[in-house]
Amino acid sequence: MSVGHGLSKRAVLLIAAVLLVIILGGGAVVLNARLADVHSPAQVVQEQFAAQAAGDIKTMWEDSTFNKGAGAQSSLFSRQALQAMMRNADNRRVSGLAITDVKTDGPGIAHVAIKYLFKGVAQSRTVDLQRDFGQRYYLLYPRWRVVVPAAQITIVVPPQRQLLAVDGMLVNDWSPGRVSVISGVHQVELQATPMLSANSQLVDATSGSAAVAFSAQLSSVARAAAGSAVVTNLQSCDPAKSEACLGHLYQAPRNGNVYYLVVPGAGDTPYTQYVNSLKGDPTAAMMVTVSNDPGIVLVHGACNTELVMDDSDTGQHRVFSHSGTFDGRLSWSISAFRTETFAYDC
Repeated sequence: MSVGHGLSKRAVLLIAAVLLVIILGGGAVVLNARLADVHSPAQVVQEQFAAQAAGDIKTMWEDSTFNKGAGAQSSLFSRQALQAMMRNADNRRVSGLAITDVKTDGPGIAHVAIKYLFKGVAQSRTVDLQRDFGQRYYLLYPRWRVVVPAAQITIVVPPQRQLLAVDGMLVNDWSPGRVSVISGVHQVELQATPMLSANSQLVDATSGSAAVAFSAQLSSVARAAAGSAVVTNLQSCDPAKSEACLGHLYQAPRNGNVYYLVVPGAGDTPYTQYVNSLKGDPTAAMMVTVSNDPGIVLVHGACNTELVMDDSDTGQHRVFSHSGTFDGRLSWSISAFRTETFAYDC
């Protein structure tokens, strides 16, 4: 007769508990590794890259630290500034991300080397990340943030009083000629004034620096006002003081004397009456140059006149054509130009 020895119920439960601990422990290790990978620097860079391509401002803002540098304008590094910058489609033209290396520098800094396409062109750079120990996932995993560097745009502008905007946001102080912005592609604009038109250029500052130069451009309203000032100057003349006022009919006194007018190319020419008239539009092809002096423009152009002379004593009727030039210096005042100097030889 044989005697069987079975495990007690208590022993079975103890073995089951041990096995459960082993299983759960192994699962915890796997889960911990998985979560650590999900919240790793490489994963954050991938998420940030995808957010940029999608124009996801929320993710870009929450997963980034924007370094603006000393003296930079805070509003140009705000969420509003990021949103304004990302309206430009060029900033979303990123694709083909490949992570080539990940390095850590102490417990709170990481460097992720990447290759990617920007506007279809191959690029490579290193993305820096910082740990935010004040925020943790599941109370265990500190949050990584992408460090977005500032870029410097050097701006050369004419000495006119125009407001400067980056992506539609006004720049408060740019007297040193440089503006700090979020690294990316930006629309830099000199805003319109009553005298000067808006002038805008797209600037690629993804490399950390860029330069842009503007020239002053006269508005259509101001150009028309300059033309009006030129015509007014050509027609403003006192016949009592000058014998060359355009559009004025001069008549010789009927006192028995013969009167002459010196005509270029014809010499002394007798007349009983004459009129010298402007022919064509002298402002159609005139040059208008915005001076370095605020509010000042310089005008230069060609003018053509037709001199019609009659001598009733001899019955002679003569017509002379003449071409000359005009030059002037005009000063802007509210909505029109005042004349500082003006000379012509039409």
